[in-house]
Amino acid sequence: MAKIVWKKLKKEDLNKLIGYLEQMPEDKKPLYGLIGVKRNELLSWLIGSFNKPHIVYFTKDNIVLSRRTLFAYREVNSRVYEINGIKNVNIRRGVLLDSIQFEFSDGLKIRLRDVPKNQSDPIENFLKAGVGAFDKTTLSDEQLTNCYFAYKNAELIPKDVLKQ
Repeated sequence: MAKIVWKKLKKEDLNKLIGYLEQMPEDKKPLYGLIGVKRNELLSWLIGSFNKPHIVYFTKDNIVLSRRTLFAYREVNSRVYEINGIKNVNIRRGVLLDSIQFEFSDGLKIRLRDVPKNQSDPIENFLKAGVGAFDKTTLSDEQLTNCYFAYKNAELIPKDVLKQ
């Protein structure tokens, strides 16, 4: 079974992240986030190149799909959809990376490719449990670490949140 590509944050850093998220206003608080990158860009992205990650994060009412540069954390493009408009989620498991397809009630389909292994599990549970699938107490340390990177790159949290 494939392992998480990047390091796992320390438990005290994860607790700082959760503490910060708990203090955020409900309408702005991200519930879950993940990053997908094109397969041929994965290695260069991890060592700090200028490739553009695909960031997905859920809030109470919306799902946001964003593409950003890592050099200046600038947003290249973004789409916001209502969370209750998700009709189906299809996950294809790969050897190293997963692929997630969101199908919305208006017929729109969006596929996020090359999501790190096991980061898609809460998304899969989302249709059954709703936003309860993103409860921080049920997420693994690896999933919370990926949330941290997604939130940081989407500029939802301060860059120095772990130093506070």
